[in-house]
Amino acid sequence: PGFIAIAETDPVVNYFRGFVSGLSDAASELGKGGVTVRCSYKDGFGTVKDADGNKIPKLEAAAKDIFNAGCDVVASCGAAIPYTCAAAHDADGKVIPLVSDLDDEY
Repeated sequence: PGFIAIAETDPVVNYFRGFVSGLSDAASELGKGGVTVRCSYKDGFGTVKDADGNKIPKLEAAAKDIFNAGCDVVASCGAAIPYTCAAAHDADGKVIPLVSDLDDEY
């Protein structure tokens, strides 16, 4: 699994710790080994060039990196959600949106 957020704020870090703890507990209950979570905090909304030289949002590139590293599900916070969803669509992955008031867009 993966985790992406815009800022490394105390609430986000606390949620991340709980997310990892829950994954670890679930893995133990299922008799699985340890859990590795790929995490990215990207501040700002700039662009980067992808492998094809196309400009894409920095947050989408970070999410693509997480999916390309083998994660099939990524938890995403706030404004990073639409970018994570775009990357998930390309990777046939899943997103766990971490907000309290989503509309049908996501």
